[in-house]
Amino acid sequence: AASDVYKRQIQNTGNTNSKRFGVAISGDIGRTVPLSENGSEVLAPCGAALLIKKEFIDDVGFFDEDYFAYPSLYEGFGICLLEAMYCGLPIVSTDNGGQTDFLVDGKNALMVPVEDSEALAGQIKRLIDDESLRLQMSENNKKDIMKFYIENIAAKYERFFEIILRRGE
Repeated sequence: AASDVYKRQIQNTGNTNSKRFGVAISGDIGRTVPLSENGSEVLAPCGAALLIKKEFIDDVGFFDEDYFAYPSLYEGFGICLLEAMYCGLPIVSTDNGGQTDFLVDGKNALMVPVEDSEALAGQIKRLIDDESLRLQMSENNKKDIMKFYIENIAAKYERFFEIILRRGE
């Protein structure tokens, strides 16, 4: 179940070379998920993002995050991934669904299999510990997102319609 994936991911991410980091779960809030044997719980989303911040603060803002993890079981397109790219966030995402059309493993994201919490935690740890990888992915995402700007999409449609109209003459 998705809740088990979140629970294992949060537990598995605890051991890193980083001094401090935190996890904020964002998305459609669902049921509570126990995070430890002592019964502490958090509200867990049904298909949402994990926003990871090295120096965790109470007021979590999308632009303030250091990494974006998206352990979706299935995603039709993933507009929130484009938003993370726009913010220049390095991404860890599952390797299924529409995001595979624009996320490239090792270039602008680290891709993991669906429901593989160990792989997810491992790739998040990799981003936490590897500053040069984070910076490179951040730069790649700031460049890659430009192809989705409205003026670029509109220009592609205009070229497409011009080709169609020429064929009809």
